Amino acid sequence: MQRSRGQSAVAAAAYQSGDRLFCEYDQKTKHYRNKKEVVFSTILTPPHAPPELADRNALWNSVEKAENRYNSQLARRVVMALPKEIPKEQQILLVQEYCQEQFVSKGMIADIAIHDKGDGNPHVHILLTMRPVDENGNWAPKGRMVYDLDENGQKQKTAKGNWRCHKEPTVDWNDRKYAEIWRHEWEGLVNRYYAENGLEERVVLRSYERQGIDTVPTVHRGPAITQMEKRGMVTIVGTLNRDIKEYNSARRSLTRSVRTITAQLEELNRRRDDAAIQAFPFDRPRDLMELIIAYYDIRSNERLSWSRYAQRKGTVRDLQGMIDCYTWLKKNGIGTVETFNARFAQLRDEVKTITGGIDAMEKERRGLEAWHKHLTNRKKYRPIFEQYAGKMFKANKERFAEEHREELDKYRAAVRYFKAHPDREDAKTADLVKWHNELKAAIATENDKLADLKARMEPFGRISYYVSQIYKPRPNLDEQGGRTEAKKSEITTPEPPKKRRRSDPSL
Repeated sequence: MQRSRGQSAVAAAAYQSGDRLFCEYDQKTKHYRNKKEVVFSTILTPPHAPPELADRNALWNSVEKAENRYNSQLARRVVMALPKEIPKEQQILLVQEYCQEQFVSKGMIADIAIHDKGDGNPHVHILLTMRPVDENGNWAPKGRMVYDLDENGQKQKTAKGNWRCHKEPTVDWNDRKYAEIWRHEWEGLVNRYYAENGLEERVVLRSYERQGIDTVPTVHRGPAITQMEKRGMVTIVGTLNRDIKEYNSARRSLTRSVRTITAQLEELNRRRDDAAIQAFPFDRPRDLMELIIAYYDIRSNERLSWSRYAQRKGTVRDLQGMIDCYTWLKKNGIGTVETFNARFAQLRDEVKTITGGIDAMEKERRGLEAWHKHLTNRKKYRPIFEQYAGKMFKANKERFAEEHREELDKYRAAVRYFKAHPDREDAKTADLVKWHNELKAAIATENDKLADLKARMEPFGRISYYVSQIYKPRPNLDEQGGRTEAKKSEITTPEPPKKRRRSDPSL
């Protein structure tokens, strides 16, 4: 919360709590009449803080009074989603325990407000003080000046004769490490409450990339774009997210196929040992087609208890399957399991290369979307910022900033973006749109390649399943590969299996 952005700590406290507060800084009453979703609010203070700071109006007016600079940081605001699966009483305990441990125990004062509109999105607003407070209710300075000493421990002077010094913070609350710590601790505490309530749900506050999940993340839409999409308007961000979801779905399907075939081949290699060959002498052939025929022999033996019609129908279907396998293997020049594994490894590498290229293009497209958004916002909201900068009186300036907070924030975000990327300032919107369309077309082409790879992978999956079944232990086979007595007794009138009539001598 920064005063230079026209923000007020008292107004923020009034907004999140729903209370009517009077701001001594600008002599205005802050009240948001439509805040009906506040279900709980409280203030947590350190043990040494005076009792009067537990009053919301006194607390934040005291904060405003302590900050006398035009660009002072007044407070820090944290917003967190609450687990909707646990009861409301547990949500309150969860928030209080977290704030007490992570903020109040470090010396901060936490103003808490839980919002719940009943739409499945309960969340908590936390407003934190930026300065430590002593027992007398006095705010300590945020930093202190420290002299720069030389190697002998003596103070140094500048060319103008001033002492060299620098500012050091009195507390480390602004250290960026806490963003990581606070997220990690919230994740652990929420999962603990899930477990204590007997729920299986768990939360993870790390990105897909940091979790090692091979999925392209969607772009945050925000309330404005969400409402536009609900009204049937097609937006760039909405279209981008739909494309990403479609790609992720196809990718998950292809990844499952790759993992299934890989697992079957690994299982096959583990079971191809001397014990397996001794148990199943007929499995000794290493030619891939002979292994497939052995699989169909197993299928034929498993149909001995079927009717003649069912056996005949199954035999015809198996014969067609063998012909299809033989045709595919001959067409692709595959004769052995080793060749089969090598060809599948090539196909798997091809899938990895294409998905990696799509990931890079999706990342580039998301960056292009941010570029286009900031370019548009800078042009659109520059007149509003110029009006704000042209205001002469402080009260008028703050009033204008309050009325146009969203527009000014978007303009400032665009300015910060182009400050970090000065080479992108002079880009034209038409060029970005053209670039975006080219990327979209390229991604569609690569997705078509993925669909083709999925079709090419289907025979690998089918044949790897056949071969893996040969080495799978079957209780209905004895050590010589025949049926056990228990199984024979279950067959009342077995029909002798007919000899397979092979249409191709090479089979």
